[in-house]
Amino acid sequence: MAGFGLAVCVFLICHEDVSQLQAQLGRLTGWVLIAMLLELLRVLAELLSTRAVLGMYFERVPFATWLRSQLLCCGLSMLMPAGRAVGEAAKAGVLSSVVPAGVAAATGAAGQIMTLLTNGCFGVLAALFALQLRDGGGFALVCLAYGGAFLLLGVTLASAVRSQAMALRLSRIKLIGGWSRTLLEAARHTHGVGLRALSPLLVSRALQVLQFALLLFGLAHARPFADAPIVQAIYTLGAAAGDLMPAQLGTVDAALALGHTLLDMSQTNLVVLALALHVVQVSVACACCLGAAALSQSFGRRLGSSPRRQLWEI
Repeated sequence: MAGFGLAVCVFLICHEDVSQLQAQLGRLTGWVLIAMLLELLRVLAELLSTRAVLGMYFERVPFATWLRSQLLCCGLSMLMPAGRAVGEAAKAGVLSSVVPAGVAAATGAAGQIMTLLTNGCFGVLAALFALQLRDGGGFALVCLAYGGAFLLLGVTLASAVRSQAMALRLSRIKLIGGWSRTLLEAARHTHGVGLRALSPLLVSRALQVLQFALLLFGLAHARPFADAPIVQAIYTLGAAAGDLMPAQLGTVDAALALGHTLLDMSQTNLVVLALALHVVQVSVACACCLGAAALSQSFGRRLGSSPRRQLWEI
């Protein structure tokens, strides 16, 4: 899958003027660094969201474990196929060392549900901006459809986590009965999917729109801030289509390249934008994974030197 995505990227690059690509990438160097800083702020926003979800159990979580769980989640969600599911599962695994397994599972599930809700909110927002474009009605319907679907799915799952009746029905299924009861019990002791936990993720999505706006400004686009939500919608659709591709290689690039007529931009500039986004994503993801590995080694050394202490005291 990675090879196919890489082949799509190479195909798109080979059909553009390489010297023009290099010139445009050179213009974006400073803006890419700013986009990386904004991406780190997005990681911080997700960190605050995780704290809100944990609720009363947050007092048991050492700072290093809290930070390591979120760095690992963000790094894997950007790089791995089915990244968000893998990342949230990894976060739950790290947190399960210091909080009950049900609480850790509920935290991971809440992260996935809130991702659906934020994607849905900004999909609807993109539909409103698309209506301002010439011939943007069709794309507005697409954004409204996927935004509404994500919102509906997110609200349904959030309700299912809190629904005792649904948990009781699930508990009769042998394969997932224990999981459903544990998750319901954990939801009673965490804040779950509430506004306090959702707000940082909405801020994170707004920071992503700002990233796109600054990169479009660096490419001398005529309407960088007005078109940024639309670019984000195209990016999200491409990422959803390539969810099983590592780092969404190829699908995001193809989606952006196909949007040149809608945005009234040259295909070259959109290919450059896709490459810049990959640089930001992969750089921050690698930094997150390295940070998580460093914290893991430090945690292991401290645990080895203090075998009789409780994990949440470390």
